[in-house]
Amino acid sequence: MTIKEYLHIFKRFFITFLICLPILFGIGILLVNKVHNAVMITIFVVVMGTGFVLEELWYSNHKKKMEERRKQAKAKRDLLKIKRLVESLEKQKQDQQNSNKKNNKKRDKS
Repeated sequence: MTIKEYLHIFKRFFITFLICLPILFGIGILLVNKVHNAVMITIFVVVMGTGFVLEELWYSNHKKKMEERRKQAKAKRDLLKIKRLVESLEKQKQDQQNSNKKNNKKRDKS
């Protein structure tokens, strides 16, 4: 993996952590002095794990959609290239036919 890919993964997890942070603060404030510290740490780990799992599910779906869109865009670009090539070949053929007609007219006059 390249540095760019590592940074992309780090950014994804950092943003997920920042999104989960207010939830963790809320849980911490609500459960202070009500449950044992080990239970609170376990709850925090479960919340963060759930957040990361949801982020990975969202990212995999997003990645599939983006790949499908790229495939469709590539197919559309290829189709346009072929269409332009066909139009160019038709134009060249017409130009050649026109030049052949002109040459034939010149030969007939001579």
